[in-house]
Amino acid sequence: MRSVPREDKNVRKAKRIAKVLVLLALGFIFWLIRGHKDETVVPVQPMQLIELSFEQFVPPQSAPEPQPEEKRLLAEDSDLKTAPEPE
Repeated sequence: MRSVPREDKNVRKAKRIAKVLVLLALGFIFWLIRGHKDETVVPVQPMQLIELSFEQFVPPQSAPEPQPEEKRLLAEDSDLKTAPEPE
C-alpha cells in the first residue's frame, strides 16, 4: 500500500472544508432570499378623516391658588407639659 504524502492529505482536507463552507454560504443565501417571505395578508382599512376646528378649543381653567397654612408649633397641640425652667 502506497502512503499518501502529508501535504496531499492537508490539501484534500482544505478542499473539503472549502466545499463545505461554499455550500453553507449558498444555503444561507437561499434561506435569506426564500425563507423570509411572509404570506399573511393584512387587510387595509381606509384612512379615517379627523376634522379639526379652532372654534372648539377651550383654554384650560387655572386652578385656584392654595391658601397658605397657618404654622403652629406641635408643642401647642401636645398634652405633655414641659417642666418649668429652674431659677
